[in-house]
Amino acid sequence: MTQPDRYSNNYPPPLQGAENYNDWKFRMKIFLQRDAFEWDAVENGFTIPIKHGKPKSLKDLSPEEVNAMNSNAKSMNSLLNSMVATELQKVSVCTTTKQIWDTIKVSHEGTSKVREVKLSMLMSDYEGFRLERDESVRDAQGRFLTLMNSISLLERIISQSEINRKIIMAMPKKFSPKVTIL
Repeated sequence: MTQPDRYSNNYPPPLQGAENYNDWKFRMKIFLQRDAFEWDAVENGFTIPIKHGKPKSLKDLSPEEVNAMNSNAKSMNSLLNSMVATELQKVSVCTTTKQIWDTIKVSHEGTSKVREVKLSMLMSDYEGFRLERDESVRDAQGRFLTLMNSISLLERIISQSEINRKIIMAMPKKFSPKVTIL
């Protein structure tokens, strides 16, 4: 099955590798959140119901267990259908949506220690953010939004008031009258 040229509610966004991982993660999260139970399977995982040390048969499952199993299967299907072969190989032994999500996340973002280092570097860029010489405000805004999105994808929340202060402080002296007005 080939992926459509544009994104829709019917097809998961394609994960083609490291080059589009951040976009994929953002889009896939929204895609899976269209059903709260599917996203719950990603965030909180799914445990196969056990009875007498073996997986329960379908007839022994409660309606809640059937719903959880179906949500896990739907979200697994969405994740797997979004991946090219090289990404599928990374998750071929995973049995739950959470395992797939976490495996892909570690594969592209690294372990928690690696993410901490990346976040530290991004926060350093954030702290030192300034408009470059001869850079347009539009270009600086693009750089800043890319930086903020990268920080957000590593699950660091920065308040809007702090962001506003950072933007004002990043303005060069030639914008002093406008900064004063703000």
